Amino acid sequence: MFRRYAIELRWRDYTGWARYVRGGGRLAVTCASRYSDRASNPEPLMDIIYLNDLRIDTVIGIYDWERRITQTVSFDLEMATDIRKAAASDSIADTLDYKAVAKRLISFVGESQFQLVETLAEQVAHIILSEFNVPWVRVRLNKKGAVRYAGDVGIIIERGQRPQ
Repeated sequence: MFRRYAIELRWRDYTGWARYVRGGGRLAVTCASRYSDRASNPEPLMDIIYLNDLRIDTVIGIYDWERRITQTVSFDLEMATDIRKAAASDSIADTLDYKAVAKRLISFVGESQFQLVETLAEQVAHIILSEFNVPWVRVRLNKKGAVRYAGDVGIIIERGQRPQ
């Protein structure tokens, strides 16, 4: 009189694919780590080094009054990289040096005089991709106070190839 149901759930977590199967009076849980089957599944790994709320004073804007003053823009950056070598060696030479990224951007943005945040964001993404050997970057540029009654105004762009 009782029916048997087969239930299968699959999910992806930080260790890889996992599967929970129940049915026919049996229960099985399997897990395939993404590290254990690297040869058969050469999935590129992506780690992200981030830099949030990097504030830089610059001349930016389209209005005459904006061209005569400096305004503070804020950057949130996410940069794809593979940190395994650095984690194994514990050496700054084997990783993406976020201090070097910050110094380069502070220098570039501080000397720039773009009219649009879109242009500035695009240039920042280009610098990170080309000078720091990063395959993918997300740049969030915030120009606080650009619009009355709005807390934040800005742009988010992603450039490069994001490893999946």
